Amino acid sequence: MQKISGSQGMTAVTDGNAVLSRHTAARQCVLNIRPRNAEESELVLERDPNTLRWHVIGVDERSQLSQTRQTILAWMDTHPDGGQPKTIAHDLGLSSDSIRQLLPQMFNDRQLTKPQRGWYSRPVEASTT
Repeated sequence: MQKISGSQGMTAVTDGNAVLSRHTAARQCVLNIRPRNAEESELVLERDPNTLRWHVIGVDERSQLSQTRQTILAWMDTHPDGGQPKTIAHDLGLSSDSIRQLLPQMFNDRQLTKPQRGWYSRPVEASTT
């Protein structure tokens, strides 16, 4: 809510606030809705360049990630023990070099754990059962 001019108390006088944010020239954006007496929500929207309309494409954190990260996390969901970068890249048909660079970033972002050197898996609480 810091994106709304909070120094003038504008968020305090409304019953609800919505903030639409996106990066310059991005097709996806996030709509944060914070009503006063209800649960807040966050929607991921994508703009169709042909119709210039926005469509809801997700309501969870995963839908905000890049397509490659989503693909890796989906692979991890089906392989609960995880795997090595070379195996993951082979199974997904992606470049080993790009996977080798992306997995440590996902580890730093706490999307993956690293139970041993050269092995990545999903955090226990994030795995689907």
